[in-house]
Amino acid sequence: MRLRRVKIHGFSLPLRQAMRTAHGRIERRDGFLVEVEDEAGLRGFGEATPLPSFGTEEFAKCREALEASFRADLTKAFSAVALDSQPESQAQPQRQFQPGIQPTGTPCAEFAREAAFFDLQARREGKTLAAWIRDRAGLSGASPDQVRTQALVAGDSPAEVAEDAERAMGEGCSAFKLKVAMERVPGRGPDLTWDLERVGALRSTVGAEACIRLDANEGWTLGAAEQALEHLASFGVDFVEQPVRRGDLMGLKRLRDQGVVDVAADESLQGAGFEACFSAEAASVWVVKTAALGGLDRSIEIARLARESGVRLVWSTLMDGAVSRGAALALAAGLQSSEGVGEVHGLGTADWLDADLGQEFAVAPGGKIGGKIKLRGDPGLGFVPEIPEGMSVGAGLEISS
Repeated sequence: MRLRRVKIHGFSLPLRQAMRTAHGRIERRDGFLVEVEDEAGLRGFGEATPLPSFGTEEFAKCREALEASFRADLTKAFSAVALDSQPESQAQPQRQFQPGIQPTGTPCAEFAREAAFFDLQARREGKTLAAWIRDRAGLSGASPDQVRTQALVAGDSPAEVAEDAERAMGEGCSAFKLKVAMERVPGRGPDLTWDLERVGALRSTVGAEACIRLDANEGWTLGAAEQALEHLASFGVDFVEQPVRRGDLMGLKRLRDQGVVDVAADESLQGAGFEACFSAEAASVWVVKTAALGGLDRSIEIARLARESGVRLVWSTLMDGAVSRGAALALAAGLQSSEGVGEVHGLGTADWLDADLGQEFAVAPGGKIGGKIKLRGDPGLGFVPEIPEGMSVGAGLEISS
C-alpha cells in the first residue's frame, strides 16, 4: 500500500487570553494541519504547531521540513514510511536510549508526520490510536479510556489567580498548574514576592488537599531557584518544573538532591538534552511534550526508560490544537497502567484556545468531567479535524503521487 496524497494546511488559532511565561507572552498558536491519504482513500491526520520561544523550529522551517519529508514519503511503500522506526519490545528492556530514534532539528514537523501515519494505520486496523500505540509499545492489556489532567490557571494578581482557580474547581479539577518566575516589571527579573502571593492565593482557593504544580520555564538562576524552593515548600507543592536553564543539568540535579521540593525537567529534555538529562539523573519528574521531542516513537522509548528508572512521567503539550492534543491523549492512555489511578497529565489546555481544529471529537461527549478526559472509542484519533473559518494561513499545499 502506498500513499496517494498529502495535504498541508496552515492555521492560526487565537488564545482566549494571553498566557504569560518566563519565555514571554503567547497570544496565538500558529501551525499546520497535515492529512495523508492512502490508495484506499483512508486518511490520517497530524498537527505541527511549533513554539520557537520554547525552543522548537520556526514556522517557516517547519513547513519546509513537512514538504520535504512528505515528498520523499510518496515514493515509498506505506509500511516503510510508517513502521521503519519501531522501538524494541518492552519485554526486552535496555537502560539506554535507542540510537535509531534520535531528535531532529524540526521536532514539530516530525511529530506531525509520524502522528498522521500512526493515525492512518490505526484507522486501517480499526483500532483507537491509544490501543495501536499500546500494541506498538509491547504492553499487554487494554488501554484505559480516560486520562487524568490538571488545570492550567493564570492571573497577574492573587485575586485573578483565585478567580481562575475557582473556575477550574467548578469544572471538577483537583490538580492545578501555575506559571512562576516571570517579570512583574519588565527588565527587573523574576519577582519572588509576587510569586509567593499568587501561589498563596491558589493554595487558599483550592484547599490543602489539592495538587499544585509550578512551572518556572527556566526563569531562575540556581541561587534564585534555591531561595524560591525554600519559600514555596510551605505551600505543599507537588513539583516545580524547569526551575533553572535547560543546559544547567548540574544545577537541576543539585536542586533534586536537596529534596526541598521535587523538580521536573521539561525544556532540558528537548533535542539531544534528553540523553544528557537521563544520564545525569538530573530530575525526579520528566514533563514530556511529545511534539517538542520529535514524535510518538521517541516518546514511547522515553516512557520505557522512565518506568525502568523510577522517574515520574507527565505528558504535556505546547498549548496546540485538537489534533496534537488528541495524539498526546492517546499516548498517555496507551502507555498508562491498566490498573489503579494514573498520573495527572498536562493535557487539559483546550479551554485556552478561542478556536480549534474543529470540535474535539477525540473527547467523548461529557468526557471532560472531574479532572479527567474520557476518550472516544472510534478508530484512530476518533475524529476528522477541520480548520475554523477565517483561521487558515496562506495557501494550502497538496502533493500527489
